[in-house]
Amino acid sequence: MHRGTSYLSNRSLDDDNNTPEARAYATSSSRGVGCLIIGAIVLFLLAPSTHQIPEHQQKHTSVISDHVVDPRESTTKLPVRLQLLMAQPNVVGNHLEEVKEGKRSVEEVIHSGASLNDVNNNGISSALHLSRNYKSSPMSLQEVLTFLESFLKRLNSSNIKNKHATFHGIWAAYHDLALKYLYPWDQEYLKRIPPRREDGSVFLSVVSFRDEFCPETLKQAFAKAKRPQQLFVGLVQQNCEGDKCRSGVMESGKMEDVKEDPDCYLLFCSSPEGKKYCNDGNIRLLKMKESESLGPYMARYFASKLESPR
Repeated sequence: MHRGTSYLSNRSLDDDNNTPEARAYATSSSRGVGCLIIGAIVLFLLAPSTHQIPEHQQKHTSVISDHVVDPRESTTKLPVRLQLLMAQPNVVGNHLEEVKEGKRSVEEVIHSGASLNDVNNNGISSALHLSRNYKSSPMSLQEVLTFLESFLKRLNSSNIKNKHATFHGIWAAYHDLALKYLYPWDQEYLKRIPPRREDGSVFLSVVSFRDEFCPETLKQAFAKAKRPQQLFVGLVQQNCEGDKCRSGVMESGKMEDVKEDPDCYLLFCSSPEGKKYCNDGNIRLLKMKESESLGPYMARYFASKLESPR
């Protein structure tokens, strides 16, 4: 008899259920369900708790009514590494309690300059602190490029120094470098941000990572602009240079040796369509090595700083 659908009357069902075969089947089914329930209970008791906090992390917890509360409780679906990073105060520093109590927001702490003072008082960024002269004039494009190029050199040196480190070591090295140099500089940039232009000009952020079509993108942008002389491009070019370049993963699943990537800026500026705009300063360039790339998020951050007028 098909068990999915039955067209028998209730009487017929009762008669069938009283047969020895039906009673045996019901008994075996009950035993099977019982075994499954018992097995599930045993697995539940033996499985480690997902909210169990390792001993070295217990300093980040507080006790309320004998119940351990993990401050990462709202982020338990994230990887443990990200949970740990989010639990660290770092930049907000001594103002973390004010943020937790709702007295101030993270944005208010950052833009008040308080965190910058904390960093300087701790001596973390003393070298950068001494090199500043606290100008009040808007930051020029040349100042922006000089700093970003200097930061990338430090980053490159850090990458070479930590090339055998685990991802924990690589992250820690980058974090310390950004906190020491990039973050304080960004605070100064926000105080000296150039005024908004009122001449109807347009700023176009272009982030290129080993992109052979980048020159054509720039050509099309200026060709289709209503007023191309008022189009300004912030180009962050991330290329592999030299004779040790590798392709991405091919359809065969392998990587191959390839020629160095085409120079987007050079190709566009040497073309009849682009030469004039490059000479007039419509293209602002930040060159990065492929090995210095930190992903699209940071590249777009760098590009946003190229909006400064000359």
